[in-house]
Amino acid sequence: MRQGRFSQQATAFMFATLIHYKILGLDSKPASPLFKRNHFFKARCGGTIVASRGVLISPNYPSSYEPNTRCVWTIRGPVGHYINFQFTDLDLPPIAAIGGNCSTVDYVEIRERNATNEVLATVCGSDFSNVISSYWNEVDVIFQTGSRVYNRQGFRITYNTSIDGCGGDVSGSSGIIQSPSYPNSYPHGRICIWKIRGPIGRRITLTFTDFALEGPLRRAGSTQSECQDFVYAINGPDIQSSPRYRNSSKRCGSTLPEIVSSSGNNMILIFRRDGSVTHRGFSARYDTDQPAACGGELNGAVGSSGYFTSPGFVSPTSGNYSNSLYCEWQLVNTEPTNSSVIFTIDAMDIEGRLPNSDQCSFDSLSFYGGSMRLPMGQHCGNQTSGTSIYNPFPESLIRFTTDMTITGIGFNTTYRVKG
Repeated sequence: MRQGRFSQQATAFMFATLIHYKILGLDSKPASPLFKRNHFFKARCGGTIVASRGVLISPNYPSSYEPNTRCVWTIRGPVGHYINFQFTDLDLPPIAAIGGNCSTVDYVEIRERNATNEVLATVCGSDFSNVISSYWNEVDVIFQTGSRVYNRQGFRITYNTSIDGCGGDVSGSSGIIQSPSYPNSYPHGRICIWKIRGPIGRRITLTFTDFALEGPLRRAGSTQSECQDFVYAINGPDIQSSPRYRNSSKRCGSTLPEIVSSSGNNMILIFRRDGSVTHRGFSARYDTDQPAACGGELNGAVGSSGYFTSPGFVSPTSGNYSNSLYCEWQLVNTEPTNSSVIFTIDAMDIEGRLPNSDQCSFDSLSFYGGSMRLPMGQHCGNQTSGTSIYNPFPESLIRFTTDMTITGIGFNTTYRVKG
């Protein structure tokens, strides 16, 4: 198997990135955007907009726009809120101009910016008064024109985020999560995302105490019933991480979902509702009573040393880790001015790369340095040669993630804080 990718090039990239941030005058900790109801933004043609309300207009509006134009605005509202869009002026060619649908002429498309990329509306012509509402807080608005000149004014769109929201960041050793309006019926057509973070070294355990959602439904032409409204638990802090529930991963209906736990101190709970039937919703509690299956804090005092392993690792020839893991170890060097941290991978047997690929797409052991978590190497495959990773920054983060398929013996990594 190929060795890990930490190299002189990676080190050069790391320091170049630091220099880039200094030149731009950026602090090492990016500021969180402040969402206020009076935060208003007006944009011309494309870009990312972080605001609670604003206006989008076609290029040259109210004069005619140019042919062969493509503008993509990404609108990002506060977490847990949805976004409403309304056309206050619309002058695009109608479908009847050349026949077909809106995509055959100049059009505006409003699309969810998530894993589904669901198209909420495709608009053309001059008559569209409906309010378009998203499921969650990120949306792409796309304006596409063809080569034909129509001499139309274009459009003006206003948008604003909802006052009431759901989901968001949740922290602490325990807490309660409930569907919107619980125990009354939850509203239609929304996505709520709760990101739960517990103390380092503890795992999140999620227990539903009440559960009443729309049950599974078989659509016309389908051979299987599917959940329309559902909850979905994810192991880790990223949407792309592995699901916690087995089989379909989604839970709906009136049967209490099974108790699930994360491997580390992060879990995401997603609640998705369609636009039809609603029910009472759910109430769930989480706790961090149990130690994490993996991950935790490492001793960062100068002169200290130690090791950490994947769950189930016994020796370089014995052991087995499980599927769907998300493990994080953190180390903070207490005297970074005159010392550094050295990690050494003494043994490794985890799922490897695809042929002709430099990416560890399945299972991986990754190292990050500094408060910006600069990548310092990603490793997978079969490695026993003692690869070392040198970190001059005060902060170290080591992340071990696995998918839902092949497993291996795992890894053993030693570290020392050298003065």
